[in-house]
Amino acid sequence: MSGAQNELVKLEDESILKSVVRGKQRFYSVNREDPSNQDMRSLIFKKYGVPHLIRQALADISHIRTAFIYGSFAKGEQDYSSDIDCASSSLRGRSITSC
Repeated sequence: MSGAQNELVKLEDESILKSVVRGKQRFYSVNREDPSNQDMRSLIFKKYGVPHLIRQALADISHIRTAFIYGSFAKGEQDYSSDIDCASSSLRGRSITSC
């Protein structure tokens, strides 16, 4: 077993991850029923949160002047089914568009 595989198995043993086998492949996902899940999710969002991800995604688009998040993420009311509402303004015009 590879190092990454060993770590995935450990995380599954700790109930942090869960997996399902389809054919010859095993797929891992977060175990949302794990009590520590919300705490870990909060730490990840604080370190790599939505603003960071949007900044990365839009960094190479030179005509974007500003971008902002609105909706449940901006209010801190997001849950597992929430999407990310984002809008941007462009140097090319005066419009605001969804990202």
